[in-house]
This record gives sequence, C-alpha cells and structure tokens, in this order.
Amino acid sequence: LNKKGSNETEGYIKLMEGMMAERPLSHEATWYNDDPSFQESVNETLRLKREVLNVPTLEARKLEGDAVAQLLGETIATKSKVLEVPETLFVMMKQLRTLNIDGFGGIEHLPKSIGELASLHTLHLRECESLLELPEATFGKLLNLQTLNLTSCKSLGVLTPEIGKLINLIWLDLSFCEKLKALPTEIGKLSRLDSFKLQKCTGVTELPASIGKLQSLRILNMYGCSTLIQLPEPIGELQNLEELNLRSCGGLTTLPNGFGERLPNLTSLDLSMCKILSAIPDTLGQCAALETL
Repeated sequence: LNKKGSNETEGYIKLMEGMMAERPLSHEATWYNDDPSFQESVNETLRLKREVLNVPTLEARKLEGDAVAQLLGETIATKSKVLEVPETLFVMMKQLRTLNIDGFGGIEHLPKSIGELASLHTLHLRECESLLELPEATFGKLLNLQTLNLTSCKSLGVLTPEIGKLINLIWLDLSFCEKLKALPTEIGKLSRLDSFKLQKCTGVTELPASIGKLQSLRILNMYGCSTLIQLPEPIGELQNLEELNLRSCGGLTTLPNGFGERLPNLTSLDLSMCKILSAIPDTLGQCAALETL
C-alpha cells in the first residue's frame, strides 16, 4: 500500500485486521493443527488480502452488492450462505453513500457499525430473507439516508422505532415483508417521506394514526395487504397524496368518515378486489383531482 502511495494505509490495515479476526483467525488454536483447516485459513487470508486491496478507496461512495460479497471472500453464488456481516466491515467507510446488500439470504442481523455510515444516502437490503430486525440504538444515526429498500425481507417481524429518526428519508419500501405485524408510531416523524410501499405485507392489520402526519407523502401502495381491517381517519389528511393503492385489501370493510374532504391532490384510488368493502363515503366526491377510480 505504501508503494502504491496510498494515504489510507492505516485504515486499510485496520480493516484487514478486523476481517482477519472475524474470519480466518476466529477458530480455537487446535483447529489449525489439521492441515486442511490450516490450508483453508491461509487461502482465506490471501483472498481477503486481495479483496481489501481491491476496495478502490475507503472514501468510496458506492459499495454494491457483489462487491460486498467479494470483500467477504464470497461469490455471487455463495453470498446467500453468508450468516453475518463483520462488525469491522463498515468502520472505516465514513464517506460511503450507497450500500447494496441485496440477496444475502442467510443474514439474521446487521452489524451495529452500520450506524457509523454517517454519509449513507441509499441502503438496499432486498431479499435478505432471514433478516429479523434492524439494529436498535444505531440505525437511527443514519441521518442522511434518503432511500431504504427492505423488499422481500420475509422474516422481518418488527420495524425499529429508530426509523423515526431518519428525518431525510424520502423512499421507503417494505413490500413482501410477510412477517411484519405493525408499524411503529414513530413512522409519523418522517416528514419528508414521498413514497411508501407496503405491497403484500399480509401481516399488517392496521396503520398507526400518526401516518396522517406524513404531509409530504405522494404515493402510498398497500396492494395485497389482505388482513388490513381499516384505515385510520388521519389518512384523510394527507393533502399531498396523489396515489393510493388498496387493491386486494380483502379485509377492508369501509373507508374513514370524511375520506376525500382533505385530499385535493389525489389522482388515483384503486379499490379493486376489496370484496367486502360495503360503502364508499359521499365525501370522495370532493376529490376534484381524481382521474382514476
């Protein structure tokens, strides 16, 4: 690294030491007495060396999904078998803006150090099918995060209240999070949220009343939320809402009283396949901008 003229040598060494401790040097001493085990650890050490050297710079702005796999000594084919992301991986990446961990299907938890990515703008966690939760205490430190994609995190049972601290979040996708039962009240603190997708979140039976505070929200997609029983009345106060998709919300029986009175920008409302919806309030006629029903 010194020969290459890198001014981040110390940072690379810390990253390498951390990765070594959590991977090839993580076994009991006697494990290395077995020749195949020793050979495996040497091979992994050399592989880690190559991958760490191939990180363009610790100040890099992007770390896409396949690059994460390579840094962990995995291939695209084997990344689904990774069970954890080392705590040390993100410690030195203070300027990282885009992080893609799509398809790491074996990971149940994210490292707490992800909260140290103060510059993070975009976080993709699509198809992390074993992910149980987002880190408590540290996840709310991602104050610059604008895009959070949790599509098909099928084991995600709870959404941490820490999410309410992501004051710059604009785009949130929880589609196909089948185990998700409820949303925290703190979701109403996302004052800049523009697009919110909950497609096929079949465990969500209701929305918190605080959703009415999302005054920047333009798109709310709840297609296929089949156990949704009712909508909170404050949902009718989303004055910038343009698209509301409730298609195949088979448990929905009514819309809130006065729905439509304060939705001047609503252009599209989809109630297809809401088979037990018994009535539509007269106030829907006050949606002067409505184009598609």
